[in-house]
Amino acid sequence: MLEISCNVHTDDFQMFERAINQGIDSRLEGFIFSEFYWENDRYFFNFHIDEVPLLIRRLTELADDKESEEYNGILDWVYDIIFEIYGVTIY
Repeated sequence: MLEISCNVHTDDFQMFERAINQGIDSRLEGFIFSEFYWENDRYFFNFHIDEVPLLIRRLTELADDKESEEYNGILDWVYDIIFEIYGVTIY
């Protein structure tokens, strides 16, 4: 599992929420093995390892739709996830 948590009043929460709430996409992929839950003011995203590539793709698609400052923030998450899971640095 890739475990990520964030405060529900942040842009990061909204970003992850948008990525997972797309449901099943045109590639017939969705977050069906991942677990998400709310505890106090934090939301916990536990992405199943097999669904990490889907998360990376959806975040990258969100970055394509954003302005430069938000784009960099989303890509920072993508780079951090790639490093955490695959051990590859992209900068």
